[in-house]
Amino acid sequence: MQVSVLELVQAFGRSYRTIDVRTAAIKREASRVNALTVVRVSREEPEVIARKHKQLEQESLRVETEHFRVFLKALEFAKWQDFCSDASKGLLQLDGQPIDLGSLLNLTCLIRERTIRGEVESFCAPLRQVAPGWRRL
Repeated sequence: MQVSVLELVQAFGRSYRTIDVRTAAIKREASRVNALTVVRVSREEPEVIARKHKQLEQESLRVETEHFRVFLKALEFAKWQDFCSDASKGLLQLDGQPIDLGSLLNLTCLIRERTIRGEVESFCAPLRQVAPGWRRL
C-alpha cells in the first residue's frame, strides 16, 4: 500500500500544528547548501517544538562554524503550502538565510510504502536516505 504526503496532509492536516525542520548546511561562497534535511510534522505547538530544539542544542551543543551550521526551526503548519512551494523551487528559508536544496523537491509527491511486515517506513526524497543515527527528541 502506498500513501503520499499529499494524501496524509489531506486526511490529517487539521491535527498538525508544526513543521519541524532540521537542516545541516554547508557554506558555499555567499550561500548555504543542504547536506541533510529532515522535515517532520507534529501535533505539538510550534513553541513546544522550539523548546525541544533549545533542549537539543543545550544537550548536544549548538553546531555553527564558518563553513557548517545546523538549523533547527519550528514553523506553524499553516505555512505548509509556502514551505512546499519553496522546496519545489529547490530552496528553504531558515533564519532569514536561503538554503539551496541541490534539486527541486516536490514534498507532496513523496510516497510512503508499507513493508511486508506491516510497518511503515519513512518518507525519503530520492536525493538521499535519512541517516539512521539522526538525533531524535
